[in-house]
Amino acid sequence: MKILLTGGAGYIGSAVAEALSFIEEIEKISIYDNLSAKKYGLFQSKKLQKLSFVEGDILDSRKLKKEIKSADVVFHLAGISAADSHTLEQINHWGTSEVLNAIEESDVQKLIYLSSTHVYGIGKGLNADSDISPLTDYAHSVTRAENQIKRLWDKKHCFIVRSADVFGFSSGIRYNKWLNKSIFQAQFKGRIQIEGNGRNEKSFVYINQLVEALCSLLKHNGPSEIYTLTEHNMQVLDVVEALQEVYPGLEFIFVNPHLQNPDSSVKSSENINSLAMMKPISLVDELHEFKSHFSF
Repeated sequence: MKILLTGGAGYIGSAVAEALSFIEEIEKISIYDNLSAKKYGLFQSKKLQKLSFVEGDILDSRKLKKEIKSADVVFHLAGISAADSHTLEQINHWGTSEVLNAIEESDVQKLIYLSSTHVYGIGKGLNADSDISPLTDYAHSVTRAENQIKRLWDKKHCFIVRSADVFGFSSGIRYNKWLNKSIFQAQFKGRIQIEGNGRNEKSFVYINQLVEALCSLLKHNGPSEIYTLTEHNMQVLDVVEALQEVYPGLEFIFVNPHLQNPDSSVKSSENINSLAMMKPISLVDELHEFKSHFSF
């Protein structure tokens, strides 16, 4: 089995690439990335077998078609979450369209696309049956990307995974994500910041759990489907309590404590839980594991 992994050098892509390299049935993993995020950790991590690298942009249709032509499965993880509306639309929406055009002209039978629970908008206790209500430019762009994928819904095995906010270590780690930044501050500063009063509820998923779910779809040949993946639905203050278990004496300060930020919590769908068969792990245990990656 040959894999093409767009965005393979990024935060989540690098973790997926490492996990795929240990799957016996896979003979080759092509990392397709334009390195715009300036993530090079994958190239410097432990020596991995089966990986090759192609520097390319998902808007480069000629190069993309050439690389996808030799793949059996495509993991489409390339995308951006913070930019102006035009750039988000170009990369997330039209970039996905280019990936689909290339797949349509190839023998690829399976596409696994990483989307976001941001498509549901705001609210508490949302679930996979809730209507989508994208509110941000980012959410709109990935919603349109999902709609593009649906044009191949009956021709290929297309799996969309709407993931909650991801945290945890990878060789391409992003420390601008709130929980990642918070544990970095806890480790090296002993104090974290909380925006608003901290009583808003958010959804999180540990990167190892997300990677396991994505890789489990390799063996799934059912009809095209959408999965919603979350692991922890917690108030920010409850997350802080978990951090204090890992870092006794941790201090925190509020920024604009008079503000009540909106809830954005979504429950995981039953189809992904049964498919991945993920073992429940406490947030504290995951934070301890994350902490173990720091050098000092």
